Amino acid sequence: IPLPDISLEEFIELLYVIYPSERRITSYSCAFILALADRFQIQCATNRAEAYLTKTSKVSNAEKFDLSNRFRLERLQKLVLSSFKTLASLQELNADPHFKRLDASTKDSM
Repeated sequence: IPLPDISLEEFIELLYVIYPSERRITSYSCAFILALADRFQIQCATNRAEAYLTKTSKVSNAEKFDLSNRFRLERLQKLVLSSFKTLASLQELNADPHFKRLDASTKDSM
């Protein structure tokens, strides 16, 4: 089955996630793993990516919130929202390019 809009390297990374291997999800692979897992409805890959995002500090909170919104990751979204405790942390969020990608209704709900 031809998949012209999918990178071979990214698809191989997805296969490493769903089949037993030593391959870990990284800050580099997380977003495309989520996109491919969503497209092919592979819940175990989505769960592993969400677990990675809840533990890592290598991905900004704005990017985590963007991914949680795009891929309906409720646990991650709650975690990110609970991390904004100061005005400075909200200002940092507002300056991040990932925050600018969110639609107005999502920003308002925050």
